[in-house]
Amino acid sequence: LCQAYNQQHALLTMPDGVDNDDLTTGSAEALLAQTTEIDKYCDFLYSLAASTAEGVRPKRSEVDLDDEQLTLIGQHMFSGAQKNFEYCLVKILMELGEAAATVRTKAMKALSVVINCDPALLGQANVQNAVHARLKDPSTSMREATVDLIGKFVLLQPDLTHHYYPMLAERISDAGVSVRKRVIKIMRDICIQQPDFEHVPAICLLMIRCLKEEDTTKDLVRKVFEEMWFCPFTSAEMSSSSCGAGGSVLLRVKNIVKAVAISNKETHEWIEQLLKKMLCVGDDDEEKKISSAVLTMRAQTRSVCQTLVDSLVKHMLVLEESSTSENSKKAYQHLETDQLLPCIWTLCLFVRADARLAVSHASSILPYLDMTWENAVHSQLSCYVSEMLQAILPHISHPSESFLANLEERLAEIMFSAPQVPIVPAVGCLALIINKITHNNKFIYETFRKFYDFLYANCKNPDALGQSNRRALALRSVLCVGALCRFFDHSQVLNCKNDLGDVTEKVYRLLMGLVQRGNGLLQIKALAALGHFFMGKPSMMIRPESEKLYATLLGPQASVTMSTQVLKNIGLYLADDEVHMAKQSEQKKAEKKLKAAKAQQENGESGDADKLMNWDSQSHVSSSIAQVYLKSITRCMLHPSKDVRASALNVIGLVFSHGLVHPYEFVPYLIAMNADIAEDVRAHAKQQLVEFDKKNPNFLSTVAFRGFQKAFELRTILSKDDPSLMRGLDQEKNHALLSHVYSLIRGNRQQRRGFLLSLMRAYQDVKTSSNLPLLLFTADNLASFPYSLQEEPLFIVHHVTKISSLTASDAIQHFKEVMGVGNKKEDEDDWLDLEYLKGCKEGKMDKLRACYATSKGAMLLLCLKEHLKELYGLSDSKCRQYAPSEVKTKGPEKPSNPKFSMTFNPASIVALVTEPELTQSQISRDDILLHFIQLHQTMSAIEREEDEQGGDGFNDEDDDGKAVAGAAIAATAAAAASTATAVEMVNGVGAALEVDLVSAAPVSRHGRASRSESTGSKKIKKKKRESTSDSDGHSVKSASSRGVATHCPRKRRRVIRLDSDSDEDSGEEYVP
Repeated sequence: LCQAYNQQHALLTMPDGVDNDDLTTGSAEALLAQTTEIDKYCDFLYSLAASTAEGVRPKRSEVDLDDEQLTLIGQHMFSGAQKNFEYCLVKILMELGEAAATVRTKAMKALSVVINCDPALLGQANVQNAVHARLKDPSTSMREATVDLIGKFVLLQPDLTHHYYPMLAERISDAGVSVRKRVIKIMRDICIQQPDFEHVPAICLLMIRCLKEEDTTKDLVRKVFEEMWFCPFTSAEMSSSSCGAGGSVLLRVKNIVKAVAISNKETHEWIEQLLKKMLCVGDDDEEKKISSAVLTMRAQTRSVCQTLVDSLVKHMLVLEESSTSENSKKAYQHLETDQLLPCIWTLCLFVRADARLAVSHASSILPYLDMTWENAVHSQLSCYVSEMLQAILPHISHPSESFLANLEERLAEIMFSAPQVPIVPAVGCLALIINKITHNNKFIYETFRKFYDFLYANCKNPDALGQSNRRALALRSVLCVGALCRFFDHSQVLNCKNDLGDVTEKVYRLLMGLVQRGNGLLQIKALAALGHFFMGKPSMMIRPESEKLYATLLGPQASVTMSTQVLKNIGLYLADDEVHMAKQSEQKKAEKKLKAAKAQQENGESGDADKLMNWDSQSHVSSSIAQVYLKSITRCMLHPSKDVRASALNVIGLVFSHGLVHPYEFVPYLIAMNADIAEDVRAHAKQQLVEFDKKNPNFLSTVAFRGFQKAFELRTILSKDDPSLMRGLDQEKNHALLSHVYSLIRGNRQQRRGFLLSLMRAYQDVKTSSNLPLLLFTADNLASFPYSLQEEPLFIVHHVTKISSLTASDAIQHFKEVMGVGNKKEDEDDWLDLEYLKGCKEGKMDKLRACYATSKGAMLLLCLKEHLKELYGLSDSKCRQYAPSEVKTKGPEKPSNPKFSMTFNPASIVALVTEPELTQSQISRDDILLHFIQLHQTMSAIEREEDEQGGDGFNDEDDDGKAVAGAAIAATAAAAASTATAVEMVNGVGAALEVDLVSAAPVSRHGRASRSESTGSKKIKKKKRESTSDSDGHSVKSASSRGVATHCPRKRRRVIRLDSDSDEDSGEEYVP
């Protein structure tokens, strides 16, 4: 400003011969007036800067500056040297770190305006650091604005994408839904506008992971992939042969292949479902209901997919040709692993969605079965190719005999020579050819007899099968026998010569014997073969011998490998049964279309009835299997091994999709899996729970508490090796383990309150009140649930106040009875002296420890109450005025606004639970005595504060009430300090822990320090008051009328009703 001021004054005294119009516009008078205005503005801004530098808050400007004048000042500010601009930019970046959210928002808008003029500023290190910091801002709107700023200018400056991609990748898992959606849209634009960006496959994987969220995010992700991968090609893209051309066919194919290569099985399933949804045309009746626009869009999508498949096959052939020119064997293997295998797997996904896309490429795919099987890649290639050919063959109208003979020969070679991995897919493809086309039953019979006779001859001595010279043949024979029994008819094919008798029974006994008497790998392969056998004959799975075997292998004493294999067997059967049912349904619809004549309709109806009866019988078998093994499967969901839990969860998902059993039996275990330590297992359980809640919206709340109990049981099992897993919250993300479950039921007030009350009953129930791990697990969840309304934490604080007062009073009374003190009037306060309690001879340690464990629940509730009040900014008056029965019924309820991120951490109780060396048995007698003295002082302080606040009737706006509260806090501060001094005199771990706990709770400041102080003060006389009036004449409820269970040294009786719909507590009675 000073430099601009001097420049303007220099214009008035310019030397002769210089034209003023060349330098500025307007006359000298206008220039003088303009300079005068600038002078006045500069004086004001200098005074403003001086007052700010001295720490004085500047007052509102006396000079009225309009937009034009502010623009003029800004122009002069930036007309000078570059340091003026840098100075202002640094000031804007500094304001981004202000505590007030409004200031940060304005600073972000200012930064956006500046960067809009010069997007290259995003490349500066100070700007990147400031933007990165704002991406972690506690305000969701601020994070969204920052993401929007990045997305707007990163697309204009592609060089900045490398700098800001890691920041955007972090925010795709943001807590705010709007932030995640904005990130997904930005990543979509990056993939479309910068298709050659090296992280495009990783971006696709990040977006696919968002499919586990709510429906709106799922729909957004689906639309994003439709736009990126399956939008119609332009003529320029179709004719483009450059791999680097943005939007070319080959470049899009490569991006899809890379995304498939780095993703997992769950991602592959989603891509397959996406393709099926886009390519689905439906039957004639459905097509009549679909608009022509939708049919046109589906036709375009099919054309795009066909183009992608054609380009993919060409790309595979190019890779094959380039690999043959390579002289290095290592380079060829690297090519197969990194490029060829992902291409085959991508093609397999397209074929699963619609096999007609690859019908013209069947002859190009067939050579990939001719492998040497030198490594695992060759086995995977054989699996995928066998599966694709099995799906393509039914759509080939007239396959050539040479093609079928070549295919049959290569599949047979896989059975006899290939590793074990591709055997089952090869047998399935071979069954399709022989059962439908060639009918070469003799070959299957001879093959089956070869493997069966070898196993039958050595089944009585399984150890001989495990020898090195027979082991490979034994494993192959077991697997081939099971696969042949799955895909071929037992009597017509496997026993076409009628020389084996009952093939089904013989094979069943053979495989059962190998599972029971075998060992090692042979036993596992025999169990897998038994699963394939059961898929061919499902009724054999519910025989008593099968039930007993599976129940034993799913028991706690079985090995993890065997339990996992049993669960895989059941899951494979249920999945195959679902596919079989779908095929039968399609065949039934196809047959109805072919029947036009009345006689044909009658014949067709009887045929359909027979098939329907067969369908119903198969469905009955599936339901029986699910019901028989459901108990064992759900027990496996609480298994210590992750593999067993994941396999059991997959089976439960299939049971749920089939609707085979009542959900009451397995939904609690789904809830428990939300507390699993494995992130993928936890995400899968959440997804299944969301799907269940959509179909049964009011059922989840009825089993939520059972699920909470199962979650604690799971955590107890998993914490045997790591005691820190007993916590009920994720300490890294600072949210409750069952947050997802609570978010599904919190929309209904009645269901929400019922669930919360059932959790808080654990502190009152005699069976659970001394179970400290359960109480801590419950408190962690209550403290960290995602409360969306202010009424939710208020409801908890309201009932926690009642329960904590009641449980603490009962614990203190029990303690005094055990110690034999406090029964006489003269020693009412004597027991508050530690030395006095030490002199008492009564009180056995086992009873004292029981009292100590019971009282910990009350201390935990006090910590929970103070945590919620501090986190959500709940004042004491607001908590007192809250009544559950007086809930707002009309209009939107007030949302909860957590002030900051704060972790619930009652340190002393956590130490007792998570650290084995700090068990209750190691707590000394003096520690227990001091603990109850402090507990009594804490509850007395709460009681006095309630009486003072209730009697004076002050609120947040009452200055006199604030003064009273301030005086009460100041008066008890010294007592708290004296208490700390007294604690230091006691040796022992328990005393130190109690100091931490009591000092962490604000209510502990009101405790009395010693007997001398308590006896010197006036005794508080309890009166049962109905109500008092404040200075304005308003009625205020007292502690007793509100139903708060207060504590006094004398005996009393309490009958407190915990009612979620009533704020009045009847039956409270004080007896001296």
